[in-house]
Amino acid sequence: MTSYSPEQIYRVRLAIVVRLGPIPLRFSPRADHEMTGALLNDIVREHGADAIASAEPI
Repeated sequence: MTSYSPEQIYRVRLAIVVRLGPIPLRFSPRADHEMTGALLNDIVREHGADAIASAEPI
């Protein structure tokens, strides 16, 4: 399983539309996003590693 450093910030491109949380936050694959490793780990846990096209530390 892919794991990201929780405190690190990453520039992320998603492979699919990702919805997270009880009131779903929606992240589009059309744009780059800046996310913490903790959020990326949540995405992997809920949607699988294939949901993330790329993640580069910044």
